[in-house]
Amino acid sequence: RLYLQPMSETNQGPSAGMSPDPHHVARRIADECIGQRTRQLGRLVSRIYDDALRPHGVTNAQVGMLTAIEMVGPVRPTILGRIVGAEKSTVSRNVRGLVDRGWVQVRDDAEERGKLLELTPEGRGLLVLIFPAWEQAQGKAVALVGPRASETLSGYLREVQTP
Repeated sequence: RLYLQPMSETNQGPSAGMSPDPHHVARRIADECIGQRTRQLGRLVSRIYDDALRPHGVTNAQVGMLTAIEMVGPVRPTILGRIVGAEKSTVSRNVRGLVDRGWVQVRDDAEERGKLLELTPEGRGLLVLIFPAWEQAQGKAVALVGPRASETLSGYLREVQTP
């Protein structure tokens, strides 16, 4: 189980007119930085999912894209990037791998110029195949952060995400 130390409510900055001590600054950042802590937690959690999914030849990031494509149906790559929170180059690289493996197909968008991504029957089958491994990883991830933190995180992400 992962425990995160709460941020200090006192000592929010150097005293007026005093130059901060570099060691103090480094300690505060190391102890309190939400950016660093979420990156560290993200790596720990991603490792759990990637380890569980590895036998199926897929990563957690790829499963995220496959899931998003299945949920919204045929989707333009730019929209997929917004959904999964990935840069254009990351989407392009990951989609190329999904297409190469036969899990995603690219077709022309009849309504607009551009391309649409959709899962192939093999991609849909992969989601079903990896589901038990995903459930196992999900259980380990919830055990790591605790059920309450997991629920809080899910609720927070629902609030801040924009489709």
